[in-house]
Amino acid sequence: MECNRKVEQDWEEEEAACCKDRWMLQGFVVNTGSNISSTANVSLCYNGDGMETVAFGMGPVDAAFHAIENLVQSGAQLLNYTIHSMSQGMDAQGEVIVQLEGGGRQVTGCGRSADIIEASIKAYLDGVNKLLKE
Repeated sequence: MECNRKVEQDWEEEEAACCKDRWMLQGFVVNTGSNISSTANVSLCYNGDGMETVAFGMGPVDAAFHAIENLVQSGAQLLNYTIHSMSQGMDAQGEVIVQLEGGGRQVTGCGRSADIIEASIKAYLDGVNKLLKE
């Protein structure tokens, strides 16, 4: 599986549309370390309304996905998570691809960023928005 440029362009165009009928990332903070639970504070936008929550997880990505589910309540189950480097060097872009299942359907979500946590959140939101769209 691979994201294409159209997916990223669609994401940016929809981001500019002020969150209309789509969950969008406004911001996030994660806290992780050894021998402690990871936490994620995630702020999302839907139809212009901002919402924020905090969740725990078994790592920063898991915590972020739990925080998203606390707000979105899609019931999505994560089937697969893949991360790829899109370039080389310290400022390399990461591409995250997730497969989600919900309501008897499977969808693929994609996200890109130099920050792998942000790419993961974007991928999960992309998948959740596809599940909720139909």
